[in-house]
Amino acid sequence: MNQKALDPFPKLKTNKLVLDQLLKEDVGHLLEITSFNDRAKTEEELDQLLLKINEQFEAKTGITWALYLKGEILGTVGFYRGFDNDEGEVGYVIREKYRKQGYLTEALTEVIRFGFEEMKLDAIYACAPDYNHASVQALEKFQFKKTEEHSGIHRKWLLSS
Repeated sequence: MNQKALDPFPKLKTNKLVLDQLLKEDVGHLLEITSFNDRAKTEEELDQLLLKINEQFEAKTGITWALYLKGEILGTVGFYRGFDNDEGEVGYVIREKYRKQGYLTEALTEVIRFGFEEMKLDAIYACAPDYNHASVQALEKFQFKKTEEHSGIHRKWLLSS
C-alpha cells in the first residue's frame, strides 16, 4: 500500500460532493449517522469514535471521509480496517434523507478509484448482511463478488484490481 497517498489527509471531490475529514462541528448530524449502526449514540461515544478515527488515520490503518453536499454532511465513507495484504475494507453510512439519490454511488466511485490508483491496493472488500438489500445492490453495481466468508451476520464482498 502506498501510505504517502494518506499524507496529508486526502480531500476528494466529485461532481456534487466533497469528501473531507470529519469535523467535531458536525456532531448533530454525525450522531444520526453513527447511531444508525450502533457505533455511537451519545456525544461522549461520538468523541471516542472520532478519537479512534483520528488514531487510525495517524497510524495509516484506516481513513474515514465525511461526505459534504453544499457544506452539509450527508454521510461517511472510508477504509475502516487496516491494510493487511494491500487490501482495504470499505464501509459507508448515508443519512436517511440522502439515501437512494446516487450520492453513495458517486462517493464510492471516487473512493474505489483512490484506493486502487493512489493507495495502490490490490483488493477492496466490504462486509454487509444479505438482508441489507440497498448495500448489496450498491456492491453489485461496482461488481464486488459475494464470497462465502462471514463474520457474524456480515458477508464479505470482494473487488480486485
